[in-house]
Amino acid sequence: METALIRTTIWEDEKIDELNSDTRLLYLALLTNPKRNTTKVFRCPDKLLVAYTGYDIKLINLCRSQLIEKNFIKFIDNYYILNGDEFVEAKKGRFTKSVEKTYLSKLPKKILNLLENKDISSRGALEYNNKYNNKDKDKDINNNKDKKQAVNFDLFWSKYPKKINKATALKSFNSLKPNSQLLTKILESIDNFIETEEWKKDSGRFIPYPSTWLNNKRWEDEIIKLKKPKVFTA
Repeated sequence: METALIRTTIWEDEKIDELNSDTRLLYLALLTNPKRNTTKVFRCPDKLLVAYTGYDIKLINLCRSQLIEKNFIKFIDNYYILNGDEFVEAKKGRFTKSVEKTYLSKLPKKILNLLENKDISSRGALEYNNKYNNKDKDKDINNNKDKKQAVNFDLFWSKYPKKINKATALKSFNSLKPNSQLLTKILESIDNFIETEEWKKDSGRFIPYPSTWLNNKRWEDEIIKLKKPKVFTA
């Protein structure tokens, strides 16, 4: 078991503030999970992240894509490389250097290349292992914005309970061109609407179509959550 110091300033960082709540939890899981060591690289299978976070594989893929896009991590074959150490500092003992040297010597060559080559960005890792990327790498630069929008829409779609007319919803979502702040607001609003009487009654019959909800900017509506009935005792 490794020990690391987490700086409380993590919650005051603008980069963290731009992440939605699901992606923040995944990032905290990567920073603090038991598979971490005193280096910046470690292997953590998806099944463990499912256990740590409670997320399904699809949501983990989406959140991980955002972390790669924002240059928090690199990711290849279940190996994670943490970019920078501004949030977490590993606590090292007297034998740490020799242990680290042994550990690094056993890593696959492509992981070492990614770790040692400072010119390789998180985009390089994303091209290698992100299923949301265009397979034509020559067109990657021109398609960055489209890929980001696709990832963001999938985050929205995974949250919205009434999954009807996906193509229409995608068109409405893309017309908004939401930045990270708006996306976070939209996702948090969905979480709140799910707890309202309007969305709960009649098995969700009155939940708007996703395109309608987006077109009408319903995330700006005042939300009245379902109140629990009072229980009176004699």
